[in-house]
Amino acid sequence: MALAERTPSAQGQDAPAFRLQGQGRPQGSQTSRKGRLPWRMQALPRPLGRYWVPVSQAGGLKGDDRLFWPLVLDALGLPRWLEGPRRSPVLYVPCLVEKLARAELEDFAAEPERARLRMARPPKAHPYAAWALLILVPVFLLHLARWGWRPEALPFLHPLLDAFPGQPSAWTAGFGLDTVRVTLFHEWPRACTALFLHADIQHLAGNLVFSCLFLWLLGRACGPGWAMLLTLAGGLAGNLVDAWARPLPVTSIGFSTALFASIGALSGWTSIVDRAMAVPPLAAGGALLAMLGSEGENTDYIAHMAGLACGMAFGIALRMACRRQPGLASPIGQALATLAAFVVPLICFWLRMH
Repeated sequence: MALAERTPSAQGQDAPAFRLQGQGRPQGSQTSRKGRLPWRMQALPRPLGRYWVPVSQAGGLKGDDRLFWPLVLDALGLPRWLEGPRRSPVLYVPCLVEKLARAELEDFAAEPERARLRMARPPKAHPYAAWALLILVPVFLLHLARWGWRPEALPFLHPLLDAFPGQPSAWTAGFGLDTVRVTLFHEWPRACTALFLHADIQHLAGNLVFSCLFLWLLGRACGPGWAMLLTLAGGLAGNLVDAWARPLPVTSIGFSTALFASIGALSGWTSIVDRAMAVPPLAAGGALLAMLGSEGENTDYIAHMAGLACGMAFGIALRMACRRQPGLASPIGQALATLAAFVVPLICFWLRMH
């Protein structure tokens, strides 16, 4: 049996013409039944009358336009009619509203393009974001050296490691964040060196696990070099704010201030691209602050909040600077930021040892 596809015509109009499509011959043909293909019948579009004009393309509506164009006219309350094949119908409107209908349909067709032009294109994720985790290597190695680790395979490091204090308590006294010595004697390098010391393996493991996650996310946004430098700078600034804000003498150590600085930097960086995208990092930082950073006798919650605020300020500043000077995000800029992220701690440790 032949297949038919036909849309209803307007009242008072003749039935539209039909077209036969297909291959093969009629049944009376002498060709074999195996080689015949079924006939197909389609309704040809035709005007509904002298007062109805087509507003769709010459070949009819294609793709999603078959659904959305009639809905646009329905939303405006304009009369319309679809006539022709189901896969490519022709859209008709009365001639009195033709100009208005065409204007509205053109606006609708151009809206996605205008929206794409208005929408800020988020930067692509940096392909080498994982390199930002390199800043955690000295954190781990210095913790081992603090507890007497001396690599036998690297004997040239022994004199360097022997220059550090022998007892773990001496490390805290020499490199920890002592608020009195920072504020009164201006020993600001302690704000950096304290980031690389931890009380025990549990303290170290917790900071490293969460730092790996947020350093990687920050590296995807601004590159690994700037991720390391923002994290270190935010942690250093947060410790300085903590030292100046403390009314009583306190000594603190740990990378957690830099961890919250990386969360704040990620939020600040993304807030320039899309304000809505700045909420998840802040929510994650608030959750970590509530779960891990605000309880316990030995928790320096002021440093955590200061690191979060300083990191966010640095992230916003860097993003605005990269917009004015795109070369900052280039490979050379990333390399210089990486160099600074490793040189600054070396200078701080050297100053404290001398």
